[in-house]
Amino acid sequence: MLRHINYGVRGLLRTPGFAITALVTMALGIGANVAMFSVLNAALLRPLPYRDPQRVVQIWETKKLLRSDRITVAAANYQNWHDENHVFDGMAFVKGAVFHWLRSGEAKTVQGLSVSADFFQLLGAPPELGRTFTPDEEKDGANRVVVLSHRFWESELGRDHRIVGHGIGLDDGDYTVVGVMPVDFYFPEFGRKWDLWTPIALTPGERTSRDAHVGGVVARLREGVTLHQAQVEMDRIAARLEQEFPSTNAGAGVRLVPIEEQAAGTIRSTLAVLLGAVGLVLLISCSNVASLLLVRSTARRKEIGIRIALGARRRDLLLQLLMESLVLATLGGAAGVFAASALIPILKLIPTNIPRLDQIAIDARVLVFSIVVTLLCGVLFGLAPAFGLSQKDIARHLRGTGKGSPDTGDRRGSLALRALAVTEIALAFILFVGAALLVESLYHVLSVDPGFRSESVLTARISLPEKRYQLPEKRLEFQNRVLESVRLLPQVSAAGLTTNLPIGGQSWSTYFSIESRPLSVGEVLASEQRLVSPGYFEAMGIPLLSGRFFRYQDLAAGPPLAVINDVLAKRFFPAENPIGHRVKWGRPDDRDYPVWFTIVGVVGSVRHRSLESPNSPELYMCSGQMTGELAPAEFSIVARSQGSLTPLAGALRSAIAGIDSQVPVTDFRTMVQVLSRSLAPREFNLFLFGAFAGLALILACVGTYGVIAYSTALRSREIGIRVALGSDKGGIVRLVVSQGMRLTAIGIAFGLAGSWFLTRLLSSLLYGIGAYSSAALVSAVLAVSAATLFASYIPARHAASIDPAVALRSD
Repeated sequence: MLRHINYGVRGLLRTPGFAITALVTMALGIGANVAMFSVLNAALLRPLPYRDPQRVVQIWETKKLLRSDRITVAAANYQNWHDENHVFDGMAFVKGAVFHWLRSGEAKTVQGLSVSADFFQLLGAPPELGRTFTPDEEKDGANRVVVLSHRFWESELGRDHRIVGHGIGLDDGDYTVVGVMPVDFYFPEFGRKWDLWTPIALTPGERTSRDAHVGGVVARLREGVTLHQAQVEMDRIAARLEQEFPSTNAGAGVRLVPIEEQAAGTIRSTLAVLLGAVGLVLLISCSNVASLLLVRSTARRKEIGIRIALGARRRDLLLQLLMESLVLATLGGAAGVFAASALIPILKLIPTNIPRLDQIAIDARVLVFSIVVTLLCGVLFGLAPAFGLSQKDIARHLRGTGKGSPDTGDRRGSLALRALAVTEIALAFILFVGAALLVESLYHVLSVDPGFRSESVLTARISLPEKRYQLPEKRLEFQNRVLESVRLLPQVSAAGLTTNLPIGGQSWSTYFSIESRPLSVGEVLASEQRLVSPGYFEAMGIPLLSGRFFRYQDLAAGPPLAVINDVLAKRFFPAENPIGHRVKWGRPDDRDYPVWFTIVGVVGSVRHRSLESPNSPELYMCSGQMTGELAPAEFSIVARSQGSLTPLAGALRSAIAGIDSQVPVTDFRTMVQVLSRSLAPREFNLFLFGAFAGLALILACVGTYGVIAYSTALRSREIGIRVALGSDKGGIVRLVVSQGMRLTAIGIAFGLAGSWFLTRLLSSLLYGIGAYSSAALVSAVLAVSAATLFASYIPARHAASIDPAVALRSD
C-alpha cells in the first residue's frame, strides 16, 4: 500500500496540470462543505454546555385568544408551576435587565439577565472562575452580586483574574463579582448575548401579577420523565389556574420546548437546505475529477497493458488505481480544510440569525466529517476509471489508437464523460433555480411598503438608570427634556420617542377594550400596542389618514390620547368613525389598567415585526401621559434630518449629555440600517446559495469544456475529412457546439425534475412567490445555456482551425 501511495504521488508530480486542476476542484467542493458543516455543527450539533442538556426545557405560556403559542410568563403563574409540579427536578425564572456601567467617564449599557439563584445549578453549568449564586442572594438588598460572561470579562476587564471578589459599578452602586462563566456558555433566552447575570429580585407587584408577562422559565426534567408526561402535568396545572383566575388566565396554556430546539430557533430547516445545496456542489466536484481521471486513463492504457502482460493481478491494479484516487482526494481534502478555515472568519462577520455563530470552528467533529467526505470522494470519483483500466484486455490496452480513431474503450469513456457532464449541468441548474427563487423572493420583500419613510432618519436607544429614575415623574421629565432638546437642533426637522422601533423590534400584543361595547363570554379584542411621543409619526413619515397626530400641548393637560392604525379601524369600527371613541388596556372591568384613552387619529399601518409579517391592528398611546409603572424607562429617539446624518449622532449625544451625562446613548442606527438588518437572514441565505450556484455553474462549464475537448480530439480525423471536402469553419463550430448544447438540453431536462424537490425544501425561505416561478426557471435556463455555450465554443474554435493534412496523417 505504501508503494501504491508513493507511485500515486509521483504520478501527480509528473502531471502537474492535471494535479493542480483536480486539487483546486476538490478543494473548492470539500472546503465549501466543511465550512457549511462547521456552521451546522456550531448551531445545531454541538451540545449545549449543560449537564444532560436533553433534559432541559424552556416553558412558555400560550394564549388561544391571541393566537400565540409562545409568550413570556407571569411571575405568579410561575410560582404555581414551581410549587405544584411533580415532573421537574428544578425550575428557574429569568428576566431581562438593562444595567448601566460608568467607566472612564462614559456610560455604557450592559445587557443582563436576572435569574433564580439555582439557575446555573439547574443547567449544570459551572463557572470558569469563582462561583455562582446562593439561595440567600435571591432577596432584595442581598442580590447585588454578579456573574460575568466570558466575553464581557475579556473585552471590558482584560481577563483580570483578580476581579472575583471585587466590585464593579452598575446602576449607581457596586455589584460584587462572584464568578465568570466559560467562553462556550450560551443561553438562548430572548435571542440575545448576555454580558452578565444577577440574582432575580421581583417587585411585590410582579410577584402577584398574572397579567404582567415579564420573564421566561427554564426547567430540568426528572430522571425517567418524558416531555409528553411533563406537558400533561403542566396542562393540568394551567387548567386549574384558568378556572381559579378566569380574568387573567382565560385561554392560557403552557408549552414545553426542549432547550436545544429553543436554541436552534427557526434556523434548522435553513441550514439543512444550505447543507444539501453545498452537497450538490461536492457531487459536481467529484464528477469533474472523475472526468479528468477518465481522460487521463486514456494516456495510461499502454502502461496498464504492459502491467497486465507481465502478470499483474486485477485486484492489485484496482487497489493501486483506487489508492491514487485516494491520494488525490486526501490532498484535495487537506486543501479544502485549509480553505474552510480561511472562509470561517468571513462567515462570522455576516449578520444573520444563526445561533452561536461566534463559536464556529474546525473541531474534532468537523475534522471527522472532512475525513469521511474526503474518503467518499476518493472512492466515488476513482471507482469508474479504476474498473475501466483494470479490465484484462491486453490487446486493447497495448493497441496504439491513433488520434481520431476511437476504439470501443474510447467510446465507452466518451459515453461516461457525457453522462458526467449531464449530471454536472443538471445539478448546477437545480442550484441556479434555487438561487433565482431566493433573488426573486428578496425582490418581493424589498417591494413591501414598510409604512414609513426610512431615508434621513437616525435612531438611538436610551435606558434610564433604575435607581436615579425610579419615580415615574422623573422619567417623564427626562423624556420631555430630551424631546425638547432634540427638536431644537438646527439639522432636525422632526423628532419623537418610541418604546419599540419598527421592523424587528419587540412586539407587544395584548387585550384592549372599546368603551360602551360589551364583550361576550370568552370574547377578547387584541392589538399590538406601543407608546410614542408627539413628533414620532412626523419623524417616521407615517401617513395620517384621518384626525390628528399627538401634539406637544397634549403633554401638559387633558385626557389621555390614543392613535390607531387603519387595520384596527377597519376591523373594529367598520361602519363608523373611530375618532372620539375611547379605548383601554385589558377588559372593560380590568382594574389594573383603569385609564381610558380617547382616539384622536388614524394612521397607516407599519410593519413592526418584519417586512414579511402581515399588518396587524395597532394601538399607539401618548408616552408622555403615562403614569406609574407605565412610564417607560427605555425608549428610542427618532430624528429626521434636513441634511447629512453623519454629524447628527454627535449632536444627539451632546444634547442628552447636557441633560444627564451618566445616561448612556447607544445603538445609533439609521432606519435604512434597521431595514437592512431585518433582511440579514435572507441576504445570508442568498449569499451562500448564490455562491454555491455560481461555483456549481463554473465547475459545470469546466466539465462541459473537458467533455467537448476530449470528444473533439477523438473526432479529429472526421473533422479533417469534413474540412478537406469543403466544410467551412462556421459549419465545424456549429457541429461541435451542437454537441455541447445537446448535453445541456438533457442536463436541463433532468434538472427541471430535480428542481421540483429542491423548491419544496426552499418553500419556507420564500416570500411572495410559489415553489415554482417561471422567471426563476427561465433565468436558470438562460444562465446555464449561456455558460455551457461558452464552454463549448472554445473547443469548437480549436476544432475549426484543425489542419486537414495533420488530422489525416496516420499514427
